[in-house]
Amino acid sequence: MIEPKRNILKRASALAVIAAVAVLISGCPRGQGPSAAPPETVPAATARDPVQSVLAADVELAAGNSETLRAARASGIIAAAVNCERPPMCFRDEYGVARGFEPDLLKFIASALGAKINIVSPGDPAAVISAPSVPNDSQSSVVYYYSAATGPLAFSISGDAGFKNAVALVIAHLYDTGAYGGIYKNWHNPQKNSSNRK
Repeated sequence: MIEPKRNILKRASALAVIAAVAVLISGCPRGQGPSAAPPETVPAATARDPVQSVLAADVELAAGNSETLRAARASGIIAAAVNCERPPMCFRDEYGVARGFEPDLLKFIASALGAKINIVSPGDPAAVISAPSVPNDSQSSVVYYYSAATGPLAFSISGDAGFKNAVALVIAHLYDTGAYGGIYKNWHNPQKNSSNRK
């Protein structure tokens, strides 16, 4: 006797449900249901930013229990005090927006740390990064640039040691991957510099 189509469809649907349940159960330890996904330990923005996602685990290790980094992520902003009267290192465009090599470098750093950069005036008490500074023997300096004309320039970090370590890690990563060279060439190009100052 031939089964009606409706019975065949019911049986196929029941088999599909049983197969799906079996797949779910087989991945769980005996006697337990599906486990919850582990909580995220890095900001959600990580998945969208290739630099950040590559460095996320390393940044966490370098930063340790950095209160400075935790506060920056909570606010979403890292304030950096930069002298913006030194093109192409930093200058203000016609709208007052900070442009140049240092702002672009700081954007990469902030992104990799899970925040955005806010360029503020030198001496602003909100700043946890200041540039340029001359490297010194204190543990707060992170060298980011060298030229024969300027010698080494550094970011001075007023945050904790974990934050300084995380900044240094990101700069080293940018050097190692060649991204630093791209930022440098973008702003140390005589034709671009002259058109940006107009």
